[in-house]
Amino acid sequence: MPDLSHLYPLSSLHSQFGWEEYVVLTAILLFSALIGVFFACRGQSNTQEFLLASKQMGLFPTTVSIACSFISAITLLGTPAEMYVYGTQYWAIGLAYPAVLAATAHCYLPVLYKLQDSSAHQYLERRFNQQARLFATGSYILLTCLYLAIVVYAPSLALAQVTGLQVDLSILVTFTVCIFYTSLGGIKAVIWTNVFQAFCMLLSCLVVVIVGEGLVGGPGAVFRDSYMHGRIEIFNMDLSLLTRHTFWSQTVGGYFTWMTIYAVNQTMIQRYLTVKDLKTAKYSIWLSGIAITVILSIVAYAGLIIFSRYLDCDPISSGLVHTKDQLLPLFVMDILGHVPGFPGFFVAGVFSGALSTVSGGLNSLTAVALEDIIKPCLKKDLSDAMATKISKLLGLGFGVFSYLLTFLVQNIPGLVQAWLGIFGVFGGPVLGLFSLGMYIPWASARAALVSAISSLVFILWVAIGGNVSRVNNFYAADQLPVQTSGCPASWNTSTVSTSSLLGAPTLDWWIHLPIYEISYMWYSGISCAIVVCLGALLSLVPGLQQEFPPDEDLLVPVMEVVFCCWPDRLKMRIANAWTWRSKDSTHQNMGEALELDKLETLKD
Repeated sequence: MPDLSHLYPLSSLHSQFGWEEYVVLTAILLFSALIGVFFACRGQSNTQEFLLASKQMGLFPTTVSIACSFISAITLLGTPAEMYVYGTQYWAIGLAYPAVLAATAHCYLPVLYKLQDSSAHQYLERRFNQQARLFATGSYILLTCLYLAIVVYAPSLALAQVTGLQVDLSILVTFTVCIFYTSLGGIKAVIWTNVFQAFCMLLSCLVVVIVGEGLVGGPGAVFRDSYMHGRIEIFNMDLSLLTRHTFWSQTVGGYFTWMTIYAVNQTMIQRYLTVKDLKTAKYSIWLSGIAITVILSIVAYAGLIIFSRYLDCDPISSGLVHTKDQLLPLFVMDILGHVPGFPGFFVAGVFSGALSTVSGGLNSLTAVALEDIIKPCLKKDLSDAMATKISKLLGLGFGVFSYLLTFLVQNIPGLVQAWLGIFGVFGGPVLGLFSLGMYIPWASARAALVSAISSLVFILWVAIGGNVSRVNNFYAADQLPVQTSGCPASWNTSTVSTSSLLGAPTLDWWIHLPIYEISYMWYSGISCAIVVCLGALLSLVPGLQQEFPPDEDLLVPVMEVVFCCWPDRLKMRIANAWTWRSKDSTHQNMGEALELDKLETLKD
């Protein structure tokens, strides 16, 4: 049983965060800012370079940037907390990644890459109308600004209570550094700082895992403790949508949740467009998926190590920390707080996660606002110089706005749930719009807009109702048992068999409905399904039908995708009965395309 007496009171750990830690933290933040200065000095002659890097980015930095865009401080702090409190079922979301990567790289990306639009939402205007485009733009701006506020606020709060850092100062510094190098250096600065920040995140996590694993007795002890106390669970086959995490919510629900991020999110699509060709973009998607899986597994394993460390003395039940998201910072200060400089390096790693997400979000918000709002509202074309200046001002404005939102996101249910819940509410309907446009040829603009608005209203009602009910003790997710019998006697704690204690409801007038208890992991799937199904049906109603058939370039080539790995002879036979592509009344079937490919190969 480890000696934990040095952890109480928690304020005693603050003294371990000395001047060495501040030097390390300042040096890493300063280096990120200097990258922005470097690319600013090299010049940003036009918006194509500022927003898309003139398509000159290589495979390695783009892959790392894609992985870092949503592997944020939320992942670093929130995933270990999920493992500790709820067990390993959350990790099953990694099983959805192959399907997500395949659908993104081979279905959605080819359509969007061909258009080469700075804003992904321009597709919706081409396919439907300007109203659909503005709906997606508004949803994206609100989603991203809220997400950036949570990405910075929640980790700052968790770190402050363990290390003594000032919350307001941490938030202000993070946004200031991000605004500085994003506004100066554009997408190139964002991508290359992502590479540096990824190194900081990965190295700090590996050190914590390696040292922590050794202290608790090695991987055998970690998995033995977790298994004996019910933390190991992957195949919970419960079909209820109300259960927080099940195999189905993590694989099926996780697929739709990550599709809102990978397939149709401007932050990601903008990365895909910075490389020279479609083939490189596909490679970057697959490689980033591998990187995300590795990082997710490392931080998930860290959660199990933390559980082994505090097996008989739960820091939450004992009152040592207030929220589960403070567990990893506490663990670091516990086992490595005495190492000069390392607490500062760990904090820098967490802030690197926040910096990589915020910088990417600000750059993408700039692209969306410029292309979807500013340019359509102006009567005359903008010069490249003026558009670049406006882009930098927009980055500044969105940074300030997101900073102000940090004062409104203080009542969040937990980092991971807040992150994925927001993408489910605001990203799900947008994923539905893109899917409806790409897969349903008869979908009309009016039906698409009606279904998207209906989907957003419904899922927003469910999410808000669920949050109000949870905060006011109408329901709570079941948490796994913990113990405090091993805590030092001076802490004056008692043994707790379970931490799923629910107090009396605090709102007499609130009507709690069972639908409010739907797992946040299903938000994306439900909202996307509403848009696709309702939009497809409404498009058949007289008066809502489309006036003209869509351009074939705006549709996913279903035949090409479904039969991509089949033998050529079989594909030719299928293609003879099904024309898979048509344009300007000139039909070209799959068999003809294959013959042309063969001829070109022979010529080469």
